[in-house]
Order: sequence, then structure tokens, then C-alpha cells
Amino acid sequence: SSDLLALAIVVLALVIFLVVVSFVGTSEEVVIDFANVTITASAGEVFVSGVAAGLVALASLVALKISLRGLWNRRKEVREL
Repeated sequence: SSDLLALAIVVLALVIFLVVVSFVGTSEEVVIDFANVTITASAGEVFVSGVAAGLVALASLVALKISLRGLWNRRKEVREL
């Protein structure tokens, strides 16, 4: 348990470091060209949009896990009857 806590603290520190570096370290613009549409954004904006997409994906996986757990418990209950 303490090893997992130490790992979580190290990963959190690394994430904080990467966030700070992404906002402070670069002021270059990123150009995304896809299907005749060109989007220009700063590196920080791209990073934040990536984090937001990751959080949405994580939330959907958690919702899926909760839903499947509920279905599994219901199926288990029906089997017991």
C-alpha cells in the first residue's frame, strides 16, 4: 500500500511538472491541417484539449465499469433465484 502511495505521488509530481513545462516552455503555435480545415493553436491549448479528452475517456470507462458491474450483479442475482 505504501509502495502504491509513493508511486502515485511520483506520477502526480511528474504530471504537474509536465503541465508547467507545457505552459512555460513553449510559445510556438501548432498547425493542424485535416480534410481541408486548418486549425492553429498554441502548444498549451493542444495540451489542455488532450487532457480534457483524456478525462472524458476516463469518465466514460468508469461509467462503463459501473454499468457492467450492475448488470453482472443483476445476472448473478437472477441465477441464484
